[in-house]
Amino acid sequence: MADILCLDTDQSTIQALQNAGHNVHAAQFGYSTGRRFLNKAPHDFDAIIHDLKQPACYDSFTWGPFTGNDNYRCAIVPTAGLSWESRMTSRASAQAFKKEYRYRLVSETQIQGMAPFESTYGPKDILSAVAKASVPMLVFLNPEWVLRTGFYNFPDLFELRWETSESAAIKVQILDPLAALSRSWTPELALSSPVRCTLKGGPYKYVQIGNATAYPTTPIVADRTGSTLGECVFCENGTIWLVPAMLDNPAVACAFVDSLSAIADVRVKPEASLPVGRPTDEHVPATVDKEWDVFISHASEDKPFTDELANALRKRGIRVWYDVFVLKMGDQLTKKIDEGLTRSRYGIVVLSPSFFAKKWTEAELGALYTRQTTSGKKVILPVWLDISRAEVASYSALLADLKASDAARGVENVVNDVIDAIS
Repeated sequence: MADILCLDTDQSTIQALQNAGHNVHAAQFGYSTGRRFLNKAPHDFDAIIHDLKQPACYDSFTWGPFTGNDNYRCAIVPTAGLSWESRMTSRASAQAFKKEYRYRLVSETQIQGMAPFESTYGPKDILSAVAKASVPMLVFLNPEWVLRTGFYNFPDLFELRWETSESAAIKVQILDPLAALSRSWTPELALSSPVRCTLKGGPYKYVQIGNATAYPTTPIVADRTGSTLGECVFCENGTIWLVPAMLDNPAVACAFVDSLSAIADVRVKPEASLPVGRPTDEHVPATVDKEWDVFISHASEDKPFTDELANALRKRGIRVWYDVFVLKMGDQLTKKIDEGLTRSRYGIVVLSPSFFAKKWTEAELGALYTRQTTSGKKVILPVWLDISRAEVASYSALLADLKASDAARGVENVVNDVIDAIS
């Protein structure tokens, strides 16, 4: 029997945990009602569950001081009968906002606080319970709420947030440590198909001043392109498990609680990356770590190789700036690429005959050279693709003098070389 804290959790999951003999404390954290009510210390529980099915939403088409919706308050609309596909109806508006969902999940600043004696604890206390008291947390990425979030509306459950996007993945793979954890579960782990949500980036800190704490992550569910559909976050002494919606969330929640001893043994792998939150203010001091681990500079003719490389790096937990992952219709190319070059710790330069024939790649290489020479630190990570040292030297003697990874050895070896270089 375990003591379970359920935050904004569907009644069916609460009931299943109670039927299994566990002591359950159901708390409102604001994302189901718009009001916060948590008066018990999160670190006193054995596990924390978040299985939100009926999100608190506001109408994003009515915004302003006279509508009741702004950054600090909102009018909660009934979610019954609302589909997550609800979009702008007029043709002009639909073209401008076709990826914007009308009914949005409330944000942290819009949640109404309760009296201090009623709601004593908040997001920082949830994160502290996981990180300091080793309380594991299970978060179901149900499309009912995830598809209403975007970036700034990702719920502040534990001072971390993700960028999300819509997907329709059918063929997916469950990875370790979730695969190993769930082998003994009955019934067998089964995802709701298709998986509707992708984690594009994160975790980012909600509030970040100076150096932010870095939390290693590893994908635990991925599609065939390597996109992350679920993730495990290693928070010092504990773990946060973000999993896609399941065919039977209540049964998975019960199996998760029954596996607490095995969960306590899950530790970060050496190759896991250390993602650090993106600054919420552009004037955050330069001591804040970069948003991306690597920027991939390449010629478009080499995409068969670079696509495979970028996906393989993401599967190993590396934060990758790659045009296919980042650029969207209507983006200003020079601005977005300049952001990628500036906010990446390293630049992977895929050197090939096509690379040296392009002016664009030459400009990217020049920017990376400038960073390397002015900082005095390693920035450029060369990869040779269908090219020899002598051919590289004929273009640039300085490039030929840098130790490179040879694509002829295979993508996995290149990935290992990159991880060794940036560790």
